[in-house]
Amino acid sequence: LFMTEGWPCLNTLKLGYYRFTYLSMILRSNTPVFSMKLKIITRCAVLSVLAATILSTPAATLHEGDSAPKLSVSKWIQGEPVKAFQPGTVYLVEFWASWWLPCQEAMAPVNRLHHKYKDKGLVVIGQNVKEPPGTKVESFIKRMGSLVSYRIALDEGATNRWSGRMQENWLQSAEAGIPTAFLIDKKGNISFIGHPGAIDDELIEQVLSGTFDPKKRALAREA
Repeated sequence: LFMTEGWPCLNTLKLGYYRFTYLSMILRSNTPVFSMKLKIITRCAVLSVLAATILSTPAATLHEGDSAPKLSVSKWIQGEPVKAFQPGTVYLVEFWASWWLPCQEAMAPVNRLHHKYKDKGLVVIGQNVKEPPGTKVESFIKRMGSLVSYRIALDEGATNRWSGRMQENWLQSAEAGIPTAFLIDKKGNISFIGHPGAIDDELIEQVLSGTFDPKKRALAREA
């Protein structure tokens, strides 16, 4: 199973926790009924958080088969900049953060794909997102050395873990966490949205050759 870091429910979970703590303090006493009241409050708080999370999570508006959103990069810290997606080229856009271990683990298979297909029409972009203020992403990439040799971009408009145009237009629109990769075909359409480790050579070669069948892939997923 692949592990991703999601974004929609954090504020809701915090709110539920604060409500629970506040009510517990109010009822805390030496009365015999305190224990029973606390159990009731705990159950209500959990149910409230779960319900609010479901209702507050927006539906995905970006799907496989849709046109890829434009790139919004504040700075390219490694590799030749990509101003826009060019027809006839396949792009793999990998979303990651330096502090999340599953993102670091996903970089190895992405780097392998970069080396194998960079001369066959595949451009790999490592899109950094969700970084706390003051994070030195460039230093992190330097420490990674040859383990990460593909292009690395910083998110435009990012001032904290919850802001940034790439995060908003791509990740949040697809209702995705990190790490997540988007595979863009030669016509600028999204062929794949998912964990980078799920992208294999067969998928890359099908998209490069133009033989990728999204309907067949959808049926395979449902099987």
